[in-house]
Amino acid sequence: MKRIYLVTGLICAGIGVYLMFQGLNLRIQGQFGPGPGFFPFWVGLILAALSLVWLGRITLGPPTTMAPDFIPPRPQVVIIGAVVVAMIAFMLLLRPIGFNLAMLVLLLFLFFVMDRQFAVAKIAIAFVGSFGVHWVFEQILRVPLPYASSPLLRQFGL
Repeated sequence: MKRIYLVTGLICAGIGVYLMFQGLNLRIQGQFGPGPGFFPFWVGLILAALSLVWLGRITLGPPTTMAPDFIPPRPQVVIIGAVVVAMIAFMLLLRPIGFNLAMLVLLLFLFFVMDRQFAVAKIAIAFVGSFGVHWVFEQILRVPLPYASSPLLRQFGL
């Protein structure tokens, strides 16, 4: 079981280093603030650093008892699969319908996959998480996020 954690730590560290280099290629500094590579660079740096800490704890730390089952029970596997499918759908919808609507659909889907309690609060958070985050990136950080490629949606500012 220890080998699985070592391989996972190495994969995460590799992804972090890859994100750092891609962020550097995209330019960390923009003309008036953070550039398009700012976020990938810092996420990659944090991921690589935490992965190295994790690898150090696994290799140098005392032996720990690890869970015998690596795969979670079926209901959790379904939720994990739904989240992965939602992220892929977000990635595919980002360009055609823009950030605002793609993020709104993603957040609503993720909130309501987990449970249906507090529906009004979840809808409000989804709207703030999509339109509010877009406004912060565009107006305060001056980092452009994708708008819809559809002319009809672009008419509405989406």
